[in-house]
Amino acid sequence: MGGILDKPTQPFLNKRSNRTVAEMWEKRHRVAERHGWGQDAETVVKFRSMAMVSKQELIECLNKYNAKPKMKAKALKELVKRGVKLIWN
Repeated sequence: MGGILDKPTQPFLNKRSNRTVAEMWEKRHRVAERHGWGQDAETVVKFRSMAMVSKQELIECLNKYNAKPKMKAKALKELVKRGVKLIWN
């Protein structure tokens, strides 16, 4: 009998397309780009994915004493993905 474990695992897919969802560095947020107030304001959704973050910023995140463990893990994972060799002292 077929069960949940018999299904092949698939990456999380975006509902609107067949592409996988990128891992985010910062949360998405709306920014009022131009004139207006309330309904008249033109807003744009801004975000930063892991691919947009520089190596220097990722390394700085790893070295910060008050960075959250989840952010450190994300930074380390991205640096390994990019092929950066880290030497820990």
